Amino acid sequence: MYNCSFDKFLVDPIINVTGLYTFFYQTLEPGYSFPGEEHNFYEINYVVSGNLGLACGSREFEMSAGHAYIIKPDVFHRSWVLGTNDVKVVVISFDLDIKDGIDFEDSIYTIDSIGADLFEILIKESKNFFLSTNSKEEFFLTQIERVPLGGAQIIKIILEAILILMLRESNPIVPVSTFRSQVYFKAIEYMNENITESLTLEQIAGSCGVSKSLLAKVFQKYVGVGAMYYFTDMKIKHSKKLLLQGYTMSQIAEMLSFSSQNYYSAVFKKFAGISPITYKQSMNPHLK
Repeated sequence: MYNCSFDKFLVDPIINVTGLYTFFYQTLEPGYSFPGEEHNFYEINYVVSGNLGLACGSREFEMSAGHAYIIKPDVFHRSWVLGTNDVKVVVISFDLDIKDGIDFEDSIYTIDSIGADLFEILIKESKNFFLSTNSKEEFFLTQIERVPLGGAQIIKIILEAILILMLRESNPIVPVSTFRSQVYFKAIEYMNENITESLTLEQIAGSCGVSKSLLAKVFQKYVGVGAMYYFTDMKIKHSKKLLLQGYTMSQIAEMLSFSSQNYYSAVFKKFAGISPITYKQSMNPHLK
């Protein structure tokens, strides 16, 4: 018997979908508006038909049939129906490992015919894998008791193929900067530059050349909270770095213009859910 010898080609995956959270296939009616959320995993929005508005971070997009967008972890996003027609949309949330040096652009991707066919297969497979939670069989969250062999793996493979095709696209659609997005950018820049100061809403609005009411609408649209709440959250996140660098609570309170150490500690607990000391100990288990 003749033994053949072959060289093995090793596959080096550039992406790996490691888990699924939700799968929605919905028909949205005119006037629909999703108030927004943020989460620590990826999400893809794919418009099957109709026109959808999407605000993601400081970006605003108008998506039409065949468009897709990747929402990265910890980015606030909201969506709404544009025009007077229904919108069919696929929304999938998932965990993703992605190779260093590769990333999705902050742009709209156009799904070609191959990608559209893959989405159709994905929807079909998901109907066989997830239990519909409404009478229209439009979205799926709970795994059914008896699923086709390898159902989850097929969903994973098809989703990965779609994501790779998106990464291959050379000319995604870059969003047009709007006046409100420019206001948002200016406000964030001003806050970062003055993170140690005790800013007022008037000062932040003035730095952008807008009224307090308009600034409030801008922040509600792009991050879902008020400007002052967002600024305080920035301070707390910055203070976490200072804690791990060895600064005391008293020093941090003074550096970030909190009125006292006790007030800083109370605000930290409100935003982080734990005290500064507990946070520091959780990040450095050897500390007592």
